[in-house]
This record gives sequence, C-alpha cells and structure tokens, in this order.
Amino acid sequence: MRILRFTTLTKMLSNRKLPQKARGSQSCGAERVAYCVELASRFDPLQATCLKKALVLYALLIRSGLDVRLFIGAAKTKSDLADCIDYHAWLEHQGRVILGGGKGERYIPLYCVCGSNDEGCGQRQAIT
Repeated sequence: MRILRFTTLTKMLSNRKLPQKARGSQSCGAERVAYCVELASRFDPLQATCLKKALVLYALLIRSGLDVRLFIGAAKTKSDLADCIDYHAWLEHQGRVILGGGKGERYIPLYCVCGSNDEGCGQRQAIT
C-alpha cells in the first residue's frame, strides 16, 4: 500500500479474476470468507486495520467472481480536547455489509470501489 496509489492497487485487484473453470461452484459464501479474513487478521504481527482486511477480502471475493463494493467513510467523533474525524473501511455484498459493519458510529461514505464494472457505486446510506 505504500508503493502503489490506492486506485492503482484496486484496479490491479479487480483485474485479476480467476478463469471460469477455476471458479467452480460458489461453495463458500461471502460471509464465511469475511469471517475467515477476520479470524486470520488476529494472527497478524502487524496491526490489521479495517482497510487492510477490506482489501484482502475484496481481492478474494473479486477473484471468486462475486460482486462486492469497498467503501471508505468518515465519522465525526468527540474527544476530550476537540472533535476528530474517524475513518473506516467496509465491504458490501448484495447490499449487505459483510466486513466492518460492527461499529456503533455512523460513517458517511466518501469513496467506493466496485467489483463489477457494469454498475457504478451509487450513493449509499451511512452504516451504523
């Protein structure tokens, strides 16, 4: 992530789809893969941020041929000294948040990367 621009990285991840033969049947659901990414991130010696987990899951699901959307959003938070902005990344599949939706704060989507080139990322409501 420090070498490539974010847009370049997401384009590279989107372009590397598996051949139709290699995909086979979708035996694992997107939620199950998200659970496995969340579980594996606990063993990361470096800090596994929401963006890193979302990028890994995005790459896995895109390569499996699933249509997912990667969102990056922001929310205002209050601290003792001043108001701060908190950033968060999450993934949606079929209109449902499958990774990164467990926080109680409201995030307003700032940027979206679509796994499918057929349909653009429309304006979405903030997640809770």
